[in-house]
Amino acid sequence: GKTTCMRVLAHALTSLRAEGVAGFNSVDIFRCNPKSITMEQLYGDFNPVSREWTDGVLPTIVRKCAAKTDPLENQWITFDGPVDALWIENMNTVLDDNKKLCLSSGEIIKLAPTNTMLFEVRDLAVASPATVSRCGMIYMEPDHLGWLPLMQSWLANVPAPLQAPERQEQISELFNWLVPLALKCRAKCKEAVPGLVDTGLVRSLISIYDSLLLD
Repeated sequence: GKTTCMRVLAHALTSLRAEGVAGFNSVDIFRCNPKSITMEQLYGDFNPVSREWTDGVLPTIVRKCAAKTDPLENQWITFDGPVDALWIENMNTVLDDNKKLCLSSGEIIKLAPTNTMLFEVRDLAVASPATVSRCGMIYMEPDHLGWLPLMQSWLANVPAPLQAPERQEQISELFNWLVPLALKCRAKCKEAVPGLVDTGLVRSLISIYDSLLLD
């Protein structure tokens, strides 16, 4: 849901810019998951032997974006992953009005006016007030989207043999019959993994269905 909304917005802005509509800029999205790598890999680190500095993923992305000078091209640097106190606190200087990334090497990288930091997170349970106060918030309730758009999007891209109207109708009827009952039953069960949302479970069901189709 969040990723799709972001991509649709970026595509719409880029399309309006391509059509020459005034007031809209094209958008490039640079995405990373800060929790999939270590702090040293994210921000950079000194080599313990040579003491040479090596940039991490974030400085590399920020340098590339800051070097762009076209005022009609926006760069969205997106952090797609959980927030924790280890990496988000180092972003406070970036989120200030001066928009500067301060590295352990002593270097300061100033972001361009067209650079924007976006955080695509599940919750802010461990984010500090200092971080939250520096960001604008958009809350997306998973229940408002539902699982039907997910199924419909998947059905539009199934293999050719399943594109026939009768096959599409048959699969839709099966999903509309079984999924609501399964989700209702799940709500009464004790889960081994708490916190799962309905769309995530349906996405897993679709992935299993896809694997059976490949077989």
